[in-house]
Amino acid sequence: MRLFVTELADSKKDLERSLKPITDNIIWHLFKLYLMPDNINRNHWKREIASFLNKVSKLTGSNKYPTAKQLYVWTYNKWWDVITDTSYMKVMVSNILDEYTDIEEIRKTYPQICEEFNFICESYFKWLCEELSGLGIVARVDIYNKIDELV
Repeated sequence: MRLFVTELADSKKDLERSLKPITDNIIWHLFKLYLMPDNINRNHWKREIASFLNKVSKLTGSNKYPTAKQLYVWTYNKWWDVITDTSYMKVMVSNILDEYTDIEEIRKTYPQICEEFNFICESYFKWLCEELSGLGIVARVDIYNKIDELV
């Protein structure tokens, strides 16, 4: 019995560990879409987001998909505190401006950027986690549509 519990914990821990860098990539691409909604790379970024996380496997031992709450805790909940931090956001904006020289002037305050972008991320990840917890997979077109709805 002890072995079963250990295996279940390792499976959850492995999934949790794998989702943190994936979530970081999703956030970075959502940020590009947020700051540069008319950029010619828009569809490419949406495809990237969809490819980063569009399915999860069932958990070892329970043979069930992780709950929406578990997935949210393992994804965006690990990042929301930095997304709402204006100092962190200044660096993110600076990195975008450094990478994309054709970007127009940003006319929003950092607190406004934090608030708006946090709303986008929270909404996207809550939706995604709900979808994944039910079927374990999300159609790419649904991901594209959700992104278009939010950004």
